[in-house]
Amino acid sequence: MKILISGGSGFIGKSLAEHLKARAGTTVLAPLRSELNFLDSSSVREYMHSARPDLVIHGAAVGGNRKTGYDVGSTGVFADNMRMFLNIARGLSNGARVISLGRECAFR
Repeated sequence: MKILISGGSGFIGKSLAEHLKARAGTTVLAPLRSELNFLDSSSVREYMHSARPDLVIHGAAVGGNRKTGYDVGSTGVFADNMRMFLNIARGLSNGARVISLGRECAFR
């Protein structure tokens, strides 16, 4: 099984990648932000078409704080996190699955 982890260099993603790499028959892909920007729909589509993962575990997030969230009327953090999820979902090949770790709005 080929598994793509977005946010694979973060706390949860790194631990998950290490755990999954130990499983026989599992290939783990965990590109760095410099290698794949999940906010760029064209890059995500090309990567997904080339890599063809069976499963995507989406843990990447654009962080913010209360001042960049809804408290002041800004939707940037929410919009960026939703855009990443939608780019991944649109890039899935037939039969592939996605697990989102709930990063649509993340605050520090």
